[in-house]
Amino acid sequence: MKTRNPSRGYSLIECIVYMAALLVILGLAIALLHETFDHYHRLNRNADDIARALYVGERWRDEVRAAQSEPRWETTAAAPEFQIQHTNGLIRYAFHQGSVWRCGPDETHWALLLADVKNGPAWNQPVECTPPTGSGTSS
Repeated sequence: MKTRNPSRGYSLIECIVYMAALLVILGLAIALLHETFDHYHRLNRNADDIARALYVGERWRDEVRAAQSEPRWETTAAAPEFQIQHTNGLIRYAFHQGSVWRCGPDETHWALLLADVKNGPAWNQPVECTPPTGSGTSS
């Protein structure tokens, strides 16, 4: 009759310990992966905000450079307007309720250019967008 060598193979207790350690490591890895995805989405939103602000700024600068006369501020009932006399007509920009709006010469309605802007209407100051609320992520 053969005798078993107790040093060969793994015991049931050792297998359970190894499985528990593996589960802990996998749990931590999944939590870190989820946090990485949250950071990626937050960074992507910030990059989109920066790209949108740069596009609006370049459009505004192009319109100021192509102006037929000196741009001027006009005070209206709704919000102060930055008016640019262009070859096609009057282009108006306004900062109202935390957003930057534009109304072109052939447009009757105001178009939203930037939403959730922290500071304005000082057009020579940098634009800073507010972070979205209720995103479900923590900083």
